[in-house]
Amino acid sequence: ELPNPDGRLRPGLTAQVSLNRSTEQSVLWVPSEAVIRTGRRALVMLAEDAGRYRPVEVQLGQDNDGKTAILKGLEEGQKVVTSGQFLLDSEASLKGVVASSLDVSPSTVTVGALHEADGQIVEINDKEVTLAHGPFKTLGMPGMTMTFPLATPALMKGLKTGDKVRIAVSQTDDGLRVERLERSGSQP
Repeated sequence: ELPNPDGRLRPGLTAQVSLNRSTEQSVLWVPSEAVIRTGRRALVMLAEDAGRYRPVEVQLGQDNDGKTAILKGLEEGQKVVTSGQFLLDSEASLKGVVASSLDVSPSTVTVGALHEADGQIVEINDKEVTLAHGPFKTLGMPGMTMTFPLATPALMKGLKTGDKVRIAVSQTDDGLRVERLERSGSQP
């Protein structure tokens, strides 16, 4: 309840409100633009030595005045990327980099394993395929549209733009590569 002596606040109006809460516990804050929200989780790009970057999953607290509280995932003194981090996250996805997770050990992802998702062909030729794909859960990679190299030209046989497919990719030194591409569901 708020005092309204002048009657300026009326039903149906909107307002921006900032609530301050005093707390004994110190809180780690990062600029809000440093946080990448994928829908299922929140990531920040951690700046490491020699110009390297690494995605790290974080647990978010409250937002206040352009800053976001980090409850888990970061420690004081670590440097996060505040500009262009989405480009770094996209490149990391292309190369199959997995964000260190709060609840999943990186050792649960088997090297050399195939990672599967469902998708739809946007464009295809004998060298690569552009897919609008769902999440690769074993990679911690959200759904998006991207281009993958094909392991062999034979994978495109019988497929065309618009086909719904089941995709299996492997991680290579050059990024993700399609190892299996099969039509899915009942299609003409």
